[in-house]
Amino acid sequence: MISITFDHHAELIALAKALEFVKFRCHDPECSHLAGSPYIGNLYRNVLTSLEPYYKRSHTQWSASNIAIDDSSYALDAVRYHITTVSNWHRLDVKTKLKALTEYLNPLCFKEETLFALMEFGDNYHEVDRQDS
Repeated sequence: MISITFDHHAELIALAKALEFVKFRCHDPECSHLAGSPYIGNLYRNVLTSLEPYYKRSHTQWSASNIAIDDSSYALDAVRYHITTVSNWHRLDVKTKLKALTEYLNPLCFKEETLFALMEFGDNYHEVDRQDS
């Protein structure tokens, strides 16, 4: 395992912002590949967790474990975009779709109904693909 040490919290905050952009703000096919990567999601979770003591010392009521995607329309919009880039969506089984969606949402918290609503969005969006196959 590789260990990376940051000298300043500013570097971690910058990395967190970059990862947030890739996963939850960018509407680009290349970002979609990165956004669905479990490595990117885990890195983002680790960065956010590493920042918790900094925010606690700053007297900020913030925790990586309670950031909810349901509170962020721009993040949901980005995840919907990422779903539209999955060219074989209509051929995936439910279990695989749920796993892919979970990776797109990682590290944010989400409700089960949000997960199923996103799956339904993908099914509806890719319905045309299924009819063309």
